[in-house]
Amino acid sequence: MTSFGRAPDLSVVVAVYNSDHTIDQLLSELRQVLDPLDRTYEIVLVDDGSTDQSWGRLKAAAADHQDVRAFRLLRNYGEQSASLCGLREARGAVIVTLDDDLQHPPSEIPLLLDALSGDVDLVYGVPTSMRQHQLRRLAAWLWK
Repeated sequence: MTSFGRAPDLSVVVAVYNSDHTIDQLLSELRQVLDPLDRTYEIVLVDDGSTDQSWGRLKAAAADHQDVRAFRLLRNYGEQSASLCGLREARGAVIVTLDDDLQHPPSEIPLLLDALSGDVDLVYGVPTSMRQHQLRRLAAWLWK
């Protein structure tokens, strides 16, 4: 469900970097999850200075779908800066952030929303297993 002129109930913010190959799948999966919810929503996509065709895909998605808003940073500032840009532009009462590579599946959004009740202001998910190269896992273990 999309909103016309009023603030949406939910904003999904995605920092995008060189992900022209996953954007269509990401948007499709987001719609499969968000459309059945009884909430208005927007999808805020922030291109973090991609060098591939990501920006073109984001512009096209925003032109084709009123629930998609696209922004572009002048250069690659990093995922946190792109996410912060999206958070600042988000209009929803509730904001969910996701990765552009589908590492955090959109199908988990209803679980996060269900956990927001009563006096809970913030919910975050922790993966039960990490899909990382052994060397990266070793480096993370040594760091921690």
